[in-house]
Amino acid sequence: MNTIPALRVCLGLIVSSCLFGPLAARAAVLTGLWEFDDPLNPGRATVGIDLGIAGAPPMFSPALADDVGNSLSGVLTTSHGLADYFTATHDIPPNGGGVFVNDFSILIDLFSPPESRDQWRCLFQTNPTNGNDGDYFIRTDNRLGVAALTYSTNVLDPSRWTRLVLTFDLDASIRTYVNGALFHTHLLQPIDGRFSLDPTVLFFGDEDLENFPWNVGAIAMWDGPLTALEVADLGRAGEPMPPGLLPAPQVFEASDNLPPATGYYVSPSNYHQMYPNGLSITNIYHYSFDRSDPPPPPGGTNVHSFGSVVEMDVSWDGVNFTRLSAPAAVAVRASRGTTGGSNAVIETEMLQLDISGGSLPPGVRLRESPTRRSTGRTTMRPVPGGFLVSSYFDIFTEVSTNNGSTWTPASSSGRMQLIGAPTMEIFQPSGGDLPPRYHCAYVTPREYHQQYNNGYSANNILHHHFD
Repeated sequence: MNTIPALRVCLGLIVSSCLFGPLAARAAVLTGLWEFDDPLNPGRATVGIDLGIAGAPPMFSPALADDVGNSLSGVLTTSHGLADYFTATHDIPPNGGGVFVNDFSILIDLFSPPESRDQWRCLFQTNPTNGNDGDYFIRTDNRLGVAALTYSTNVLDPSRWTRLVLTFDLDASIRTYVNGALFHTHLLQPIDGRFSLDPTVLFFGDEDLENFPWNVGAIAMWDGPLTALEVADLGRAGEPMPPGLLPAPQVFEASDNLPPATGYYVSPSNYHQMYPNGLSITNIYHYSFDRSDPPPPPGGTNVHSFGSVVEMDVSWDGVNFTRLSAPAAVAVRASRGTTGGSNAVIETEMLQLDISGGSLPPGVRLRESPTRRSTGRTTMRPVPGGFLVSSYFDIFTEVSTNNGSTWTPASSSGRMQLIGAPTMEIFQPSGGDLPPRYHCAYVTPREYHQQYNNGYSANNILHHHFD
């Protein structure tokens, strides 16, 4: 298995990688994305770990059109044989209340070569040795599923590029979507049963040759079930991954201590935290952590308490904003699973966030909600010299204007996501490609205004989503 070289891109501007708005806590995280754009390394990962390709090598096509002329770039045509399959190390820790992976989602862009369209075509196999029957098929009549799950009533058109998304919450919901729309709802399954995942899963492998070839344009995996809205955002085959479904940026840290000593947590560039009393807060920076401690051991839980600084733009009328800063006292509970593949996966909950003083107006205080959980996740991958760290929190806050006598809750949670220092290095999984495609944006400094002779003024400029 080849290792993609890490490109650390140094940007001489403040960089905000949070290009998406607040999501629900425990939003599914993308752990693997394979786009098949490298003929010399067809299993190369855009996100996650390279695919292992067993048996006869797949055929690479720079571009391939379906029967109606829709074309995708970077396509692998799989091989038909007992030993022919892809092995994905998905890096999803055990979840769903079991010792295996019980909550996950899979995306595949595909269509069938003519010779496969009346044959059995396995999509994935949960047995890591390919020692029993596959676990999801398109059968000879082009219905989707497997007997234990039930097959779809509708028939898939095998001659057209299709974006297939499978979402698994084994004891609550198992669904198949086609091009963003619900296609079939399957029977529920037991936790840690046939459809739960080991640390690896096989694509396009079957123990009795029911794995006739596919044309495959992309594969992706998430560590939980995507929502119907998230699947709709994924759209059709070949469409780019929505920014909100890309993983958190990976920031290089020399230590795995928490919180990341040199990191900044920032709000999305277009996000405003609204309160019913008219207060609006945006452009939030949380940094200058005064202590950073070792993470909990596998299976353990720690509470990390530390001081810090919060900066934010504050408005009482939604139009005129003032940049303010204040000290913040923070406590975070960090719980680590017993395993996490090659990553340390730490589930977090902010127990305390008390912001007061500094340049805030007299009597104004903010705190983390005492009645709603503010949860997050931190993932750390060992690399030479340190760790690649991604981290976020979804925080419910309240504001007081009378020094804590009464409190007003925010209208929703706000996502705060780790970036590096203002002049920062960002890990790029796609090698030396320029411009850097993933998690990156070029932005102007916070205080900068671009002035024009006709009176126009522009600030808070964000340049991103490089195609």
